Amino acid sequence: QLPDVDQLVALHRTTFTPQEHLLILFGTPVLRPVYRWFVESPETFTVVATIAGTVVALCTACDRPYNGPMVRRNRLALALGALRHPGTLFHPEIRRRLKRALTGPKKGAVAFEADPPAQFGFFAVHRDYHGTSVAEALLRQGVEECRRRRWKRVRAGVYQQNLPARFMYSKLGFKENKALRTAEMVFVELDLG
Repeated sequence: QLPDVDQLVALHRTTFTPQEHLLILFGTPVLRPVYRWFVESPETFTVVATIAGTVVALCTACDRPYNGPMVRRNRLALALGALRHPGTLFHPEIRRRLKRALTGPKKGAVAFEADPPAQFGFFAVHRDYHGTSVAEALLRQGVEECRRRRWKRVRAGVYQQNLPARFMYSKLGFKENKALRTAEMVFVELDLG
């Protein structure tokens, strides 16, 4: 049974701030098709934890780094979102990403990966379930789905200050890829072989 996209969007909006997730700046009309893509596309999946019929946690994944395919599949919704909220184009992080997309990576940046890993995209747990086993159980379910799909390895981005999430990934065998570390994020990977 496919997860309810509107419940996924609602959880996303209550879990993340615009600083943590830029898509919130574009509004629900952009989040809805993005989640629909994560739920319905053969290259992606979404696992959820529900309690009494309500989604309390979600984890999305793509068979490769998800930003490019997500933007391409939802470019019309993103363009309309930018028209509805033109100030988003002046957000410093969005300007930085647009510049990078137009000019290519900076000198010394990590080289293009010939065989990139699958990637967990959004991972959200309702604040009432922080500190419970819900997140770890959901991550285990996500890893098992990656294995079922015969993906070779999976990567996730984690905010450096999110120590509970970093510990959880480490506990499940994920290792930090130091070459991908940024000022804000660490990237962890798991070999699924």
